[in-house]
Amino acid sequence: MKSSNGNEISESEGRLGQWIGAIQARSGDLAASEAKVVALLLADPLFVGASTAAQVAARAGVSPPSVVRAARAIGFGGFSELKLEIARARGTTRFFAPPEALAADAPSAAVLQTSIRAGADALTALGGALDLAAFDTAVGKILSARQVLAFGAGP
Repeated sequence: MKSSNGNEISESEGRLGQWIGAIQARSGDLAASEAKVVALLLADPLFVGASTAAQVAARAGVSPPSVVRAARAIGFGGFSELKLEIARARGTTRFFAPPEALAADAPSAAVLQTSIRAGADALTALGGALDLAAFDTAVGKILSARQVLAFGAGP
């Protein structure tokens, strides 16, 4: 797959870079476990933005409460607020916003439009979160596989 579209540094990636610079400026005097979390945040903010506190803790080699303390130490109310700020820096906050409220008697057209808009927002956010090299690798493996099994769970 040729990856000429979407691999250029975008405006949102520039905002994310500026945001990372601001985090670096705030991370001068941290405890060792907090410093590990912030080092991971600076190295891979997209992982942190898409992960749970437990996943971040496991990758950083600290406890989940250390992840929350690190977020607070660099100026956020907690880990959830940190994740929202990563999304804002990437320009994907609409993905995290609650869906538009519909009245119980909403017409079918409004339900359909709201559903389509939510799906489009989710796909836009996914497009910004994908590692294109890993995506290309996955596509190559699927194309060369003799058999592909797909399954899922959830709504």
